[in-house]
Amino acid sequence: MKKKACFLAGLFLLILCMSCSMPAEDEALRLEELRERYAVIGEAHNRALDAVLAEFALQEAPASKSARRAQTDEVLNGLCVPGWDVPLTTNREKDLAAKIISALRPTARLSKTSVNADVVEDLSDSLSIIREHRDIFDSISVILDAPAGQDEKIRRLEALYLYIDGCVMPEEDKLSLMHGLSTILHSLAYWDENMGTWESTLSAGRSKPAMGIVGAIGIIDGVGAVIGTLEGFRDTKPGEDGRAMTIAGRAVGEAAKTSVYAVLAIILL
Repeated sequence: MKKKACFLAGLFLLILCMSCSMPAEDEALRLEELRERYAVIGEAHNRALDAVLAEFALQEAPASKSARRAQTDEVLNGLCVPGWDVPLTTNREKDLAAKIISALRPTARLSKTSVNADVVEDLSDSLSIIREHRDIFDSISVILDAPAGQDEKIRRLEALYLYIDGCVMPEEDKLSLMHGLSTILHSLAYWDENMGTWESTLSAGRSKPAMGIVGAIGIIDGVGAVIGTLEGFRDTKPGEDGRAMTIAGRAVGEAAKTSVYAVLAIILL
């Protein structure tokens, strides 16, 4: 399978660059610092999903996926992140979420139970930022496909914070990947807990997808955050007032929008 996911993603990035070449105590402190710094992105992504679901629950279900997407756009573009003075605006002209979902060949592959390596393969073929950091996304798929419990998968994913922090340049790529990783971590827990509620709201009577599907959605959510971050950099100027919050808002907005599009693709197949 894809040459054993590129030999288990470079033997898990050569055991995270030989444990990041720092004492274990310093490594633990640095990991905690990075986890806390970037958690706000994943947490905001989950709050945005809750807000979209609440809006869906109040409205009559549109008849088509395209109508649901229009409803999703309207809801997301009317939200602000609680605690932030920034809207969850997305780039309507480029419609990044639609591009990410359309990169999957076909979206019906999301109905399988273990699709993480295939999702990374498709996205790498279509999106240059994923291709440039294929080793990291292959590592994510290897972790998600491993026969391990949820807590162990989270622990292994969090270790990637240290690798990205120490090994990825330029700074725009580093920040985008940090935002993506935070989104994936929070997305896994969110969809594992809430997929059944989304299904009952959007299409009653469906069973809850397997963990493999939740992992695939997590990867797709993370890619939305990566692309949204990069677009935020490109649409603002260095020194511009409020630039950091605009970039963060774009990351969360695109991740949430991509997340909902992916779930619609699954539920409304």
